[in-house]
Amino acid sequence: MEKFKLEKGEQVLKKGNILYYVGDPLGVWDTMKAAAKGQSVVKECTVFLTTSRFVACKKRRYYPWGPLIWIFVMLLRRKIVFAVALSSLASIECDTGRSIIFKLKTADGSLFRVAATGFGDKRKKWIAAISAAVKAARPEISVSEADGTVDFKPAVAAQS
Repeated sequence: MEKFKLEKGEQVLKKGNILYYVGDPLGVWDTMKAAAKGQSVVKECTVFLTTSRFVACKKRRYYPWGPLIWIFVMLLRRKIVFAVALSSLASIECDTGRSIIFKLKTADGSLFRVAATGFGDKRKKWIAAISAAVKAARPEISVSEADGTVDFKPAVAAQS
């Protein structure tokens, strides 16, 4: 796994915790089979929204061995679970109903299902922050919102 490091000129815009749903939505039996095999279908991640990418890293665990170990853990770089370049982000889709899950879809068709954790509905705040970051990184695109979906498309040039 690659370790997270800011690239030259890159800045962190927002940081928080998410749940990353690995693979396609699984049924109850598929979830039970995965758990029996020791496979996780949901990963806890710390996410960094930077000026050029959306990076989900493995969430750090703090063990009860004292502050000295915690300081050592804090000095280690985080392992990347997945990263999406803002230049390749095609849309953000929200699951219907009362779900807190939203999907990041890239131009090549990759789909990342995530849910913001914490108190209240943080999904709207994350979607707004991601939309603003994409617009700042790619000023030539147009952002359209409709029915819980945010699309990032190249702006249509004005015809004269």
